[in-house]
Amino acid sequence: MALRTRVLPGIDLRTRDLAGTIRDLERLGTHVAPRAITFALNGVAIDAQRRWRRTLPVAVDNPVPFTRSGSEVVMASLKPYARKTFRGAKADVSAALKIKNGKKEDRSAYLAFGLGAKTIRRPGDVGPGNEHLYIPNWRVLARAEPGIKPVGGANGGLPRNTLKRLIRETRGVRSTGRGARKDGGLFMGAPYPGAGLGIWARPKRHWDKATGRMVNEGAPHMLVRMVDQATYRPLLIGYWNEAVGAAQATLHRRLERELFNEIGYAARKGNRNTPAFLRG
Repeated sequence: MALRTRVLPGIDLRTRDLAGTIRDLERLGTHVAPRAITFALNGVAIDAQRRWRRTLPVAVDNPVPFTRSGSEVVMASLKPYARKTFRGAKADVSAALKIKNGKKEDRSAYLAFGLGAKTIRRPGDVGPGNEHLYIPNWRVLARAEPGIKPVGGANGGLPRNTLKRLIRETRGVRSTGRGARKDGGLFMGAPYPGAGLGIWARPKRHWDKATGRMVNEGAPHMLVRMVDQATYRPLLIGYWNEAVGAAQATLHRRLERELFNEIGYAARKGNRNTPAFLRG
């Protein structure tokens, strides 16, 4: 297998001035290499973000826009490569891809649980509810509220403002234009000991002439469960590691390309910081 090589532009190290050559190589490391390293690291981080966004529709069922845009790139900077800092061997430059630290209302904040950054979700962490977590029971909710569709897949969350409307209906306030409920209305709490807190749909009731009282035509059905905390498994971490790892594998190629470009740029520019062997 033949190896492809690149001839770096403008470099001629044939000299008898060893001390001068060493100084020039130091300038190369101080003024040329840092730019190449920075650009290569930024390229890897941006590539990792692109790969992650392409992976999301596979890892998450029908991700919403907030989820697709829930990552951000922290770009590397040339500032740590100031002359004194670099010569003191204290320079630390890095680029990173991370999940946005969004507001609790942003659905991108759920990614922290899927990636293992957090495992226990409590009221107030993310999503609606400061006293309880509200978990839709779609098997029942889809029959009781045919117009409500899950956001983010078959077992996703409630659409915006839906929870507020359901809570209002537990207080007897029916939204304008929605008509009468087919069930006996909603209530919040637990219908019997051990049933669990939630938003429940009452069954229809009718007057029984034989007993002289109202009789339920069935049992209450839970539409939304109310819990104090929920435990999440890091189901997305494998997809994340695969996307980031594939981008990291391109670092050596990117670094080679950036060094080639920056050395060529320094040879063309030819200012006082350009090593002598690059000035033509």
